[in-house]
Amino acid sequence: MSFLQPWMLFALPAIALPILIHLLNRRRHRPVPWGAMMFLEHAKRMSRGMARLKQILILALRTLAVAALIFAASRPLSRGWLGVAAGGPPDTILVLLDRSASMEDQDVQTGQSKRSAALTKIADLITTLGEGPRLVLIESTSNEPVEIESAKALLDLPQTGETATAADIPAMLESAEAYMSINETGRTDVWLCSDQRRSDWDPGGGRWGPLRDSFQERESVQLYLLTYPEVPPDNVAITVPRIERRQIGSNAEIVLDIHLRRNRSDRTAEFPIEIVLNGARSILPVEMTDTELILQGHTIPIDSEIEEGTGRLEIPFDANPSDNVYFIAFAPPPVRKAVVVSDDAVSARALRLAAGTSLDPAVETAATILPPDRAEEIPWDDTALILWHAPLPGGILAEQLRDFAGRGRSLVVFPPDEPSSDELFGMKWSSWRKDTSSSVKVASWRWDTDLLANSAGGRSLPVGELETYRYCAVQGPGRDLARFETGDPLLRRAADDGSVYFCATLPRSSHSSLARDGIAFYVMVQRALEDGARSLARAQQLEAARRETEGWSAVALRNEGAVPAERPLQGGVFETELELIAVNRPASEDLEETVPNEEIDGLFEGLEAVRVEAELGSTAALANEVWHVFLIAMALCLIGEAILTLPEKKKASGGTVA
Repeated sequence: MSFLQPWMLFALPAIALPILIHLLNRRRHRPVPWGAMMFLEHAKRMSRGMARLKQILILALRTLAVAALIFAASRPLSRGWLGVAAGGPPDTILVLLDRSASMEDQDVQTGQSKRSAALTKIADLITTLGEGPRLVLIESTSNEPVEIESAKALLDLPQTGETATAADIPAMLESAEAYMSINETGRTDVWLCSDQRRSDWDPGGGRWGPLRDSFQERESVQLYLLTYPEVPPDNVAITVPRIERRQIGSNAEIVLDIHLRRNRSDRTAEFPIEIVLNGARSILPVEMTDTELILQGHTIPIDSEIEEGTGRLEIPFDANPSDNVYFIAFAPPPVRKAVVVSDDAVSARALRLAAGTSLDPAVETAATILPPDRAEEIPWDDTALILWHAPLPGGILAEQLRDFAGRGRSLVVFPPDEPSSDELFGMKWSSWRKDTSSSVKVASWRWDTDLLANSAGGRSLPVGELETYRYCAVQGPGRDLARFETGDPLLRRAADDGSVYFCATLPRSSHSSLARDGIAFYVMVQRALEDGARSLARAQQLEAARRETEGWSAVALRNEGAVPAERPLQGGVFETELELIAVNRPASEDLEETVPNEEIDGLFEGLEAVRVEAELGSTAALANEVWHVFLIAMALCLIGEAILTLPEKKKASGGTVA
């Protein structure tokens, strides 16, 4: 049991008053010996037991009535896990709101989403606690703390509305810890509202250890996790990984790869996909028998004079409306230009061949070779990919490479013949390692994402068949996309630096079979080239996120009523002087995998953290005042006491008079 006014509990010793009054009354009537009364002793002994029991019951009811009055005045709450029993409401309440697209899963009957349900429960709780605590909101699109005037405002703020974004739960907690440290908040309750999606929590990341250490140093902080982990079984999500305008002779067409995903496959689902291109509408009926359906290379003929345009693909309404629509923009593709920086003729030739050969006749590619001493001649503005096989640069050239990667271009770095201690993007090479007896095999790789992912048809790349004879281990923070059986990385993506990759070996027969068994190598280079070319195209496909949008004008919006600052977070099509921009939710938001409760408990091990697992459609509040229950209990106690103290009805005496 928790109390909003726990100081009233100091009055609990007052429950001894009825007992004290009873004892004082007994002392007022002193017994006087009287011989004639001795004949009544036997009858008195017979009734003494019942009288004592009656007195005990009366005293107990009086004591309970006083206790109930004190408890009612202390404003008790119905949920005992709320951390307010020790000293009343907290000084500060931090609300960490996950606004990711998956939080728009809805209850079919009420239409209430996980996000709105969490906000309603939090607002009701804060209203119950009173307006004393300072209220601070940290929402997932900005991770910036904002002080809120009242609990009611939480429900109406644009910053708490729906979005098509992803969330970064560790970053939100880091922001909360920084706010508490800077503002010295005192007793603080931190409420984290989320749906436990693994892609948002990143439980395997390296940030959770320092987070636990930071929160453990704060004794006056109580963490609450309000979670909605249940995944709706009938939800279908649509994405379009590829949108391409293709010109074949005098005919033009739009080529789409359409990806549908749902959470279960126990029944067949039939529904139409509505496709809108430049205002022209068509219907594509589909049938899903499994959890995924990939429609690869679906073509839509267009007038050859139409160079660019926008549109959307939409499926019927279901449990999550945020993943039912996908916006697209198309324009003539740019030339995919790559530059190989190397003075090794054999490696440079293999790299240029992989980057400059396209299997799609509609895609134009070009690859050139520059020696390291002429690297400043790289045409930075129209290059999509740099394949760097040279010592790691410093100075101005290193800054140019950082700017190149920061603009969304791709950079793949290969080890030089003589590694040094120089660093680039926080990465560096160690010495060359080789196995003279046999080759080193690849033990694992990321088949689900990035450069070595499975094909669109689900076929795995033959990464496990590669043979490596010499490799140079890479050191520095990043994500390993492939690892040798020794544990060293074959391919590592640099942390937080765009599409920057470090490959530990070379496409030479003396080093590896990358060039000989060239499928994985060719696909890796072509995907890096394609990723870098996206930033050069007039038609851009961006993930919804908070970014600078000055100069953007809306062409189509998913939520017309959103305020201008929130529109790029909702999804839609926008136009600038140079670009057509289609904004959609990240594909990771369609993955239904959640973090199990046991794993979440491990993330917060050692902290005062309480997990409150809620369900959509539930009307149960986080806490309710129940003082009226104690007043009713007091009234019942007083009524019982009154009944026990009523004088007994005297029996009429009978007999004869002599």
